[in-house]
Order: sequence, then structure tokens, then C-alpha cells
Amino acid sequence: MLNAESGRRSSRKRKLSHKVRDSHASSEKPFAAPPSAGNSKVKNEKGNCRKKILRCTNEGASDSLKAALNNNGGDFEALFHLIRDAKHIVAIVGAGISVSCGIPDFRSAGGVYSIVEEMGLDLPQPECLFDIHYFRDDPSQFYRFAHKLYPEAKTEICPNGSPTLPSFTHVFLRELEKRRKLQRVYTQNIDALEKRAGIKRVVFCHGSLNEAQCLDCKKKVSCSQIMESVSMGTVATCAKPNCGGVMKPCITFFGEDVGNKISKTISVDSKKADLILVIGTSLKVAPVSNLPCMFPPSTPIALINKNKVELRKSKPPSSQSEVQFHLEILNDCDLALRQVAAMLHYTSLEKEENTS
Repeated sequence: MLNAESGRRSSRKRKLSHKVRDSHASSEKPFAAPPSAGNSKVKNEKGNCRKKILRCTNEGASDSLKAALNNNGGDFEALFHLIRDAKHIVAIVGAGISVSCGIPDFRSAGGVYSIVEEMGLDLPQPECLFDIHYFRDDPSQFYRFAHKLYPEAKTEICPNGSPTLPSFTHVFLRELEKRRKLQRVYTQNIDALEKRAGIKRVVFCHGSLNEAQCLDCKKKVSCSQIMESVSMGTVATCAKPNCGGVMKPCITFFGEDVGNKISKTISVDSKKADLILVIGTSLKVAPVSNLPCMFPPSTPIALINKNKVELRKSKPPSSQSEVQFHLEILNDCDLALRQVAAMLHYTSLEKEENTS
């Protein structure tokens, strides 16, 4: 009987594996990594921590920014001028802004997917950890790993027991909002550190770990109510009488629709934004990867990321020009924004960091 049940379970997992692989190939769901046409690694220039500016069009640059570029002022100075002159900044952020907080990203060495492989979870491929079909079939695999995702699981992410604090990038974005320069933050992150930093104008494109919902009765609870199970690596179940269903974090898994979280705000933001900051993301996951194409080509786009990013081409019958980065800073986002914050005289951020 045990062998028969094991065989049925293995067969079911193989079928799910093919289903997941096919769905990943045909459409880009949240967390999906589409086939890469080649891994373009950027070689570091010896003795030069600043990376070159890719391009800045006359159409998208202010007079002060053009002057900075013409005088070889450097990438940080160009970013300083962009942020200083902007009044409605849209930030598109990813896992790179939370790595310094101790939260792993997804695709780099030491990231979520490589950790999944090292843990030897009963999954045919790491991406299946976030597949709704696998979660429904066997949620224990997700909960064995979940403590590495939750900032509140202090035993793993913060061994000293202190809460996970937002990064300098989070705090910088909050400062922009405080100064009425931030139009919106579109985050792909599920750690909700934007909220912990105090940012109000934020769209959680893939949901967040702040809440969990019962798969059976649909009851929602705060993440604090499932934290004991997360820390112990056991499946969290619904506490509602006569239910006991599996609790699923309120994040978007493969196979789930992202809903209208983005469409509600992007129609307004695309008309008002005068600067787009792409920070700590490879822009490989739809629908966020499509966001830069939704803004007029004259809107400056600045990349702050460790690695080079290819922007998705606007789809026909779009009449827009080809979307490109006006400014590209291939560097650590916290480091880059510290430099710019100093140039902007955001001294309160430096004082806050020294006391945290």
C-alpha cells in the first residue's frame, strides 16, 4: 500500500512538473524566470566603482542634466540632477533593495532558488516552491523553506533577535515621499519592508507576506498568527472552528492572477511621472517587466542595479519609440543612493542610519 501510494504521488508530481514547465514557458507568471537569450555579465572596471552612463536622450534630459553629462560629471551627478529636478518619481523595485536586510533575492548565487536546491526539497525544480498546484498538493515543502522569507522569523534572518530593518534604499524612497517627490513605488517584493519603512504610496504587485488566507474558508489573518508554524517549519492551518484548512500567504504564486493591483494606478502614474527609477530588479517577471513601456518615451528612466538589464520592447501596434534607459548605474543600490543622498543634502538619512 505504501509503495502504491508513493508511486501515485511521484506520478502526480511528474505531471505537475510538466504542467509547471509548460506554463512557465508559455507565459511569465510572478516569480517566473523566462528562458534567457544569454547571460550578459558586466565586467567591473579596475579601480572604478562608478559605471558608465548608457545613454541620455536630449528629449528626456533637463538642461542641468545635459550639462552634467557634457562635463563628464559622472553617473551619480547625473542621477542627482534627475532626482533633484523631478516632482513625480515612479520607482520600480525588486529583490535587490532587500538583500542588505538579510533577505535573499531569487536568482543570484545564494538566492532563494539556489537555497531551495541546497535544502533538497521534494520538488522537481526550485520554481515549483511558488507554484499554486504544488502548494495545494503538498504545502509542507513551502513551509520547510518559509522561515527564510519572513522577516519576523528572527531565528534565521536576524540571529540576534532584532527585527529586520528596511535598507537605505527603502528609507531613501520614504524621504522622497516625505518631500512630495514620490508618485508611486511598484514593488515586486513580498517582504513588505516598504510598509515597515513608512512608505504609503506603494503597490505590492505580487502581494505581501503580511497576511495569510485559508484555502478552504478564505479567512484572512495577520502573518503573526502563522509565525509559530513558519518558525518551526510546519504547515500553518486555519484556527477557525471546524475548518483546519491550509493557510496560504497572500502572495501571488505561479498559476494565479495578479489581479488589477497595477492597472488601478498605472493609468494615472504614466501621465504624471517625470522620472522612472528602476532599482534592484532584473525586470524579468511580467507584468512588472512591461511597466517601463507604459510611460511616454520622453520620460527619463534610470537603472540602479548590480547587473545590466534588457528593457522589454514595446509591443506593436504601439506608436511609441523604442524604450531605453537614459541612465544606467551598475552598482549596489544602497551605495549609489547614499552618494546621491549626500549630494541632495538629505542629512537626516545619514543621521538615522548612524543611530539604527
